[in-house]
Amino acid sequence: MDFDNNKEFKNYIKATLPDWASISDNDIIIEKLTSLSNIVFKVTSKKEVSPNPIIFRKFATKEGVVDREKESLVFLEMSKRGLGPKCYGGDDKYRLEEYFNARPIKNEEYN
Repeated sequence: MDFDNNKEFKNYIKATLPDWASISDNDIIIEKLTSLSNIVFKVTSKKEVSPNPIIFRKFATKEGVVDREKESLVFLEMSKRGLGPKCYGGDDKYRLEEYFNARPIKNEEYN
């Protein structure tokens, strides 16, 4: 699937998240976010829907930087335990996640 195409991107979200199914394409806003290795989008509906907004994460295709299998297992386990964003769906190429309105941690905040 070509997620550079907004129509396919929106159709996928609507098929994965039932509450989004009736939302018009014109009422879906896609904003590309900054990321180190993945392509990450914040997706927001202008209509009342849950969850809203969400993160659509398209994993990088380069191997060797991150162990994708381990990262996914850790993410899913943390999600299940309430220690990170909820996972709404995905596979080895993408993931739909809960959006957190937060800021990055500053270096001096690390312990």
